[in-house]
Amino acid sequence: MSVEFHFPAHYHRGPDVAQQLAKYCQQLGPKAMVLGGHTALKVLKEHVGEIANASYHWFGGVCSINNINKLKAIAETEQAQVIVAVGGGKALDTGKAVAVEMGLPIITIPTIAATCAAVTPLSIRYLDNGHFLDLYHLPSAPQVILVDTAILARSPQRWLAAGLGDTLAKLYEYRSLRHDNSIVIGDKKLTAFTSQLCFDLIQTYGADACHALNQGQSNEALEQVVDAIMLYAGMTSLMASGAHATIAHGLFEGLTVNDDVREFGHGLLVGYGNLVLLALEQRSDDELIEAIQLAKDCQIPTTLAEIKPDWSEAELDEVYQATLATPDAQLLPFKVTIESLAQACQRVDALSSRV
Repeated sequence: MSVEFHFPAHYHRGPDVAQQLAKYCQQLGPKAMVLGGHTALKVLKEHVGEIANASYHWFGGVCSINNINKLKAIAETEQAQVIVAVGGGKALDTGKAVAVEMGLPIITIPTIAATCAAVTPLSIRYLDNGHFLDLYHLPSAPQVILVDTAILARSPQRWLAAGLGDTLAKLYEYRSLRHDNSIVIGDKKLTAFTSQLCFDLIQTYGADACHALNQGQSNEALEQVVDAIMLYAGMTSLMASGAHATIAHGLFEGLTVNDDVREFGHGLLVGYGNLVLLALEQRSDDELIEAIQLAKDCQIPTTLAEIKPDWSEAELDEVYQATLATPDAQLLPFKVTIESLAQACQRVDALSSRV
């Protein structure tokens, strides 16, 4: 059996580390194409100014094949030598895909702590309308990751909550995949360790990190959970040979078929999906209530109504069907039906009202 891992070359976290962008562009390029969301590009320019030999482009709003191809054409015309992706997961995923398909190095600068997208050799692709398309596995991880906590401390609270929800899934979903009693060795042992580390850091520092973000200030709690969200969660994904996501991510994919939910946030939906996974596993009420309390402390939604207040039965049925059709949902060691999925959501909603 052979295994292959794609690690990032350089991870730098701290206040004002984005100011080193010009240095890294000079080393890797120096002609850079910087792409991201409108807000992220503005934040980057305010924080570090405009760098020499660089062009700036909106990434298109969604990581779709069409947007990737449009940006590739621009990069080819401009003869870019390095891609810089700045923003949230969709912008970072778009930049990674563009860089890999062009054979160029990539620098990622997350402006929100919403996912581990800055670190991983993976892009989540969507259709142009925002519906989930597929997981695009890339042959290499980013060359440089600049995690600027001064920028992250001023980002919207909901995106930190999204990062916390997505990172908690590293333990919940890993545990659901390890349904036998086989000995955990090698890379799987490291995956087990990092997924538990992510959970422990969030359990210890998550609420305080949310408070720090509300104050617009970085502190040790924020730094610890940022490393959990990006570095340790990224390592968990990198070291998880084979599948490492189940129905928490499957439910996220299913929920994106609803246009009202499409922009709600990957990690926020996964965070709710974690609770549904626990219910599907028939965890005790006490364990579910403890998980719901942690989710609430981290400002993760714990009911369907927090995601969308006016679900119709037809809309929910569409979500459940789409969820069960995803590859991630097929990986649980037990069969999930529309009825059992609906019952799990109802149980989580009912227990949430008691917390």
